[in-house]
Amino acid sequence: MAGWVWVAAASTGRACLGCGKGAWAPRAVMMGPDPSSSSSGDGFDMELLQQRMDAVRDSRVADMMRTAANWRAGRCTQHVLLELDDRVRRVRASNGKLVCGSFLGSVVLAEIDSGDEVRRWEPARSEDDAEGQHEVTALEFDGEVWAAGDVSGNIRVHSASHERCGQAKRAAPISGLCLHEQLLFSTSLDRRLVCWDTAYMFGAPSASNEQGLQPSGGVNSLAKLNEIGSLLAPTPILCMSSCMGYAALGLSSGEVLLCTLSPLRTLLRFSASESAVSSIHLVTTSQLVCGSSDGTVRIWRLDETEESGRRTTSFRGHKAAVVSVVGDTEKIVSGARDGTIRVWDIARGRLRFMLEGFTAYLGSVQLSPSWLIADGTNNNVVVKLDFSDGGAHGIDED
Repeated sequence: MAGWVWVAAASTGRACLGCGKGAWAPRAVMMGPDPSSSSSGDGFDMELLQQRMDAVRDSRVADMMRTAANWRAGRCTQHVLLELDDRVRRVRASNGKLVCGSFLGSVVLAEIDSGDEVRRWEPARSEDDAEGQHEVTALEFDGEVWAAGDVSGNIRVHSASHERCGQAKRAAPISGLCLHEQLLFSTSLDRRLVCWDTAYMFGAPSASNEQGLQPSGGVNSLAKLNEIGSLLAPTPILCMSSCMGYAALGLSSGEVLLCTLSPLRTLLRFSASESAVSSIHLVTTSQLVCGSSDGTVRIWRLDETEESGRRTTSFRGHKAAVVSVVGDTEKIVSGARDGTIRVWDIARGRLRFMLEGFTAYLGSVQLSPSWLIADGTNNNVVVKLDFSDGGAHGIDED
């Protein structure tokens, strides 16, 4: 079956994803003076302008309130964004664009609103490659630069606007990637968090080479990234999330390691789960969400010490390992190998609604104030659920 990318807005609490394309366009509001009005000497009616500005503000507030209500009730609209010819493994969204990493190692860039494929990159393959040798296991995207890591330990970094690209190699599968201040940080099952110099991707001089990295094959060939620092964890690192210069690492031992990225330094380590921490999201520098291999999702307060009792909230319901967690100050969204995505209410400490129709290959969930994007439908579908207008169906909060 071909791969798909979906978009959805808020409508069904328990949804089974279907086919079809759809588009959502924001409503345009005209601003400025009425040409027929001339209540002031220069023909510009300040009172009318203020009324129109108030109308725009009220409309935006109403839209925000409607979207929030849809998120609470599970009302959303579903759309197909992009059809691929490979199984999607990871998805990242930023600045109106979507990057997908596949089983065969392809990376596809697309527009979220239109679903148009902008560009596609393929790994360097050979006839001797085994099936799945280039499977994307980690993906990062900041709207300009993307980085992909695979099951063989290869890392690729590309900048679309500068047409520059770099590569690096680890000895074990890549489990996490993040971009911070023209640096790339990678984690892998070899227990290492490594810092790579990627200034060349941005057209800037390299921190490790004053002349900058220059690929031997020209501007479009792969340059070797320089390792400029590393940190060793006590057990294999399964996942990573970053926020404002900090990174949280989920370990196979069930521990979480928190560190600074510049300089690369460990701050604290604590036991977060009885089983392996399989997914992690640093919502703020004081709030951490982690999913575990036993299906439990937990929120941790990082501004408290273990001596004073670090507060945690646990959410249970998944029947398999949680592979992706994202969230904000009101809700947590988790995706698991049981083929479901669940939205949890932080204040009430309970499930809001659940989305079905995914497979055990679900790998990523992305979140914005108005939509949710995920892969894992029929092994090769990326889905966008749009909560801004609501759909025809929903579920009761209770």
